[in-house]
Amino acid sequence: MMLQKMRDQAQGLGFKIIVIALITVLAVFGFGGFNLFAVTDPEVASVNGVDITQGQLASETQREQQRLAAQFGENFDSSLIDPAAIQGQVLTRLIGQELLTQKARDIGMQASDEQIDDTIRSNPNFQLEGRFDPDTYRRVVRLSGFSPQTFRAEIERSLSLDQFSSAVTETAVAPEWELRTAARFLNQTRDIAYLPFDPKSFAEAVEVSEEDVAQYYEDNGAAFMTELRADAEAIVMASQDLVDDPSITIDEDEILAVYEADNEAAADNRELRNSSHILLRVTDERDEAAAAAEIEALAQQVQDGADFAELAGSVSEDPGSRLQGGSLGPVGRGVFDPAFEEALWALDAPGAISDPVKTEFGYHLIRLEGIESRPLPTLAERRDDIEAQLRLDQARILFDERVRTLDQLAFENPDSLAVPAAELGLSIATLAGVTRDSGEGLFADAAARGALFESKVLDDGENSPAVTLADGRVAVVRLQQRYDPEPRPLADVRSEILAQLTQERAAAALDEAFTAAQAALSDPSTSVSVVADQIGGRWETHPNVARAGASEVPNAVIAEAFQLAAPGAEGRSSGAADLPEGVRALVTVTAVRAGDWSALSEAERSSLGRFVANRASRLDFSSLYLSIEDDADVYKPDGI
Repeated sequence: MMLQKMRDQAQGLGFKIIVIALITVLAVFGFGGFNLFAVTDPEVASVNGVDITQGQLASETQREQQRLAAQFGENFDSSLIDPAAIQGQVLTRLIGQELLTQKARDIGMQASDEQIDDTIRSNPNFQLEGRFDPDTYRRVVRLSGFSPQTFRAEIERSLSLDQFSSAVTETAVAPEWELRTAARFLNQTRDIAYLPFDPKSFAEAVEVSEEDVAQYYEDNGAAFMTELRADAEAIVMASQDLVDDPSITIDEDEILAVYEADNEAAADNRELRNSSHILLRVTDERDEAAAAAEIEALAQQVQDGADFAELAGSVSEDPGSRLQGGSLGPVGRGVFDPAFEEALWALDAPGAISDPVKTEFGYHLIRLEGIESRPLPTLAERRDDIEAQLRLDQARILFDERVRTLDQLAFENPDSLAVPAAELGLSIATLAGVTRDSGEGLFADAAARGALFESKVLDDGENSPAVTLADGRVAVVRLQQRYDPEPRPLADVRSEILAQLTQERAAAALDEAFTAAQAALSDPSTSVSVVADQIGGRWETHPNVARAGASEVPNAVIAEAFQLAAPGAEGRSSGAADLPEGVRALVTVTAVRAGDWSALSEAERSSLGRFVANRASRLDFSSLYLSIEDDADVYKPDGI
């Protein structure tokens, strides 16, 4: 009962929120940027006075939609997304994350600068050839909607929440009595039998006459109509097609201006600084004054000739660099804490050592190990790329102008595509057999089909407005020929009707036989063989079936069998399970054997211990979260 209660608790909404929170704790990009920007947009929720704004919710909702699109790939249909449902789920997650973040702060969970730096430098997304690359770091971070400073803050929050969750979830210990109970329950085996009722076997006995087919056709004529189809005309434009347009000209001054601007923007990142440091933290045992005094003493030792790397290896309290003699490796600007970075870039030569530097995490001594400078590409190396980008930029501007012209010409000449096509030098394509749900070529795009089947186009015969397709092209479509639904001949649909009637009658016969067999099986005096004989079937028997693991027994049968009560005096308990392809099954259990803790190997005991402890830790975290939520002042819209 105790373990069943644990299973029931794990299905609750509160637990699911916690699971979401635990998953997102370790994510770098999935948290979004809430609480990182000074915003003035209206609040949609608040947690203990901290606002979650409309802008934050919109940004996170967009990230979630992008995640779904990436998960389902190129066949993803965005029209299937319910924006309101996604927004509600995202807001619930943001509230949960803010609650946990505040609690982590309250109990002093906070990541150090060194932990943040290590996380950034070790992220393969920021590396080139296995080495941290500042340019790549800045580019990826900005593409993700952050600045280096706000990204550091986001990682600090993520690491703090990781510490917080670990502090709760890694302390659970399962006592031996609980392990023995879990072994009895989870390692239980049962003798199972099941009798399948396959609709295919019932279909073999079904008879459908030609009169039945004809009557069904007459009674359900609307189901056998052809689909509304249309032949269509379309003109299409793409911005890429305008790259070589004669009106676009690029001169050398423009190329040179972009080259110089890019070089100027890259100037700060040309220089990499290789450094080492010694960190002393401010703790309950060491206040700021003591830390400052100790770092001054270390600075004096270095001035007196002490080896910096040896000192760092023995006294530095940065675990990430201590084993490397305090080495932090070469990095560009925008990676370290601002105070640390300012002190490092103030050093003018390798071997120079900073004065003690204070950050919010303690006091540092910094030594400059070396300066590297990356050469900038020459104009000749960049010229083709710059020219191509400038042409594309101008093509996009020209494209926007021509889209407006196309839309206006299509509106002013609603009865033909000839005028807009001639004015813009475009060809008219003809496509046949388009339906609301399918089409080829251009009309494989749902937006193009939607435009064609708008009333003004389909019913009034006018040109559509310019519509943007999924690949960025723009099209105007019009109806060429319409084919209204009409009855399909009986001869064409006879096989469909025959299959439909056979399926329906087989299903009805199966349900009747299944209900009768179920009733018979509920009588303890009825032999299971009699039940099987009634349908000409055969019981599949399987002794000693475990709850989990490899088995030839269908999963649905196992799930049903392990929900049934242990057999009583009548010698069996029975139930029912639904299997794939419409198959139903009667299920019986004739024996139950408890799992034996003493029979488990050490590896099996260890695995079971981890499972039970992990389940307990998650329940602990769920209880903690619910108590945090109960104590919090949370405002959120109704229905969330």
